[in-house]
Amino acid sequence: MKEGVIRCKNLVETCLGFSRLESKTTVPVDLNIQEIIQQATDLIRFRLVESNLNISFIFQVLSNFKISGNPHVLSMTFYLVWSELMTTLSHIELISMKKLNQIPIRLVESSHTIEIHLPEGVKIKDDFYKSKLFLHLCELAKIKTESTLGKIIFHKVS
Repeated sequence: MKEGVIRCKNLVETCLGFSRLESKTTVPVDLNIQEIIQQATDLIRFRLVESNLNISFIFQVLSNFKISGNPHVLSMTFYLVWSELMTTLSHIELISMKKLNQIPIRLVESSHTIEIHLPEGVKIKDDFYKSKLFLHLCELAKIKTESTLGKIIFHKVS
């Protein structure tokens, strides 16, 4: 029960943080990408449980990604990516008739990019990256995206 209360508290803090679009600092700050990824994963936890899925992350940090702005916006951006990834994988499961229980994702962080390496052969549809909400969040976070088969790259915009 205590874990549930802590998780609920963290979700509320993430949503409240997202509602405060303006950051208190305009100086680029180091982000804890693992913490941001965890916040995004917590937001989609119910859907993961409902689908009997687990996302496993492997983090590789070359250097710290820095942005000036609200880190919760980046959490919401990753939440949208995880949600679209789950939709894409469920479509693949329907076609291939194979059940997936684990989604392996490798993240490579550098000072100007965050690379998300998706499961082999998976590509999120290009329409997703053109959605108004996704574009708006990217603009707020001062990032742009590039997508190829099996990889999504977030670039810092100067």
